[in-house]
Amino acid sequence: MNCAPWWFVCKDEDDVKWYRRHIMKKTEVVQWISDQQGRYSDDPLELLIQAEEEAQNEQKELNTDILGILFKELTELDRQILILREAEGLKWKAISAQLGFNHSYLWKRHKRAMEKCRAIIDRDKLDPWRKR
Repeated sequence: MNCAPWWFVCKDEDDVKWYRRHIMKKTEVVQWISDQQGRYSDDPLELLIQAEEEAQNEQKELNTDILGILFKELTELDRQILILREAEGLKWKAISAQLGFNHSYLWKRHKRAMEKCRAIIDRDKLDPWRKR
């Protein structure tokens, strides 16, 4: 690894990715590194942490006005799956019992429906987020 010392300075983008994958998920490690070395604005790890904190602080909410456009192009089963999973927060086992399909089939349908919604949003240039 091209870090000197290994916990502090990243030489390239691969090191930053390695940090994100192995260290950033462990908050106690990040806190220990910060306590030992202090916080520096040019530290790539610190910049990544700050960017994620700012993204979390920016308050957004879903733009529910576009749901009609999205649901109009989905099948009835896809609509039911999305409503039960996303709006009501049911687990796949409960959705499977309610709709009478295998949960792996429903999971695949959900994935395809979400991809279709993303494609519609991109195609029609819709904004899925409403800023507060």
